[in-house]
Amino acid sequence: PAPGRPGRVRVGLGDLRDVTMIDGIAEPVQGEETKDLYVAKHGWDPRKESADYAFFRIVPDRMQAWREVNELAGRTLMRDGGWLT
Repeated sequence: PAPGRPGRVRVGLGDLRDVTMIDGIAEPVQGEETKDLYVAKHGWDPRKESADYAFFRIVPDRMQAWREVNELAGRTLMRDGGWLT
């Protein structure tokens, strides 16, 4: 996270030509129920691995999506936590 902005993250999903960028706050997941839901959905339990893993929830406040360079302008879908579309 940037100084003065604890937990601030940017996540890129997709591939180079079709991407969604999500800016938000990463919050650690504490409850086992949420972790169990993750395991049920994905069929993999990081808690059983030898490496240390942590579960985080991203609370988005800005989201952008585009495909190709010609769509870079005007692709903000969410700003300040509110949907624009």
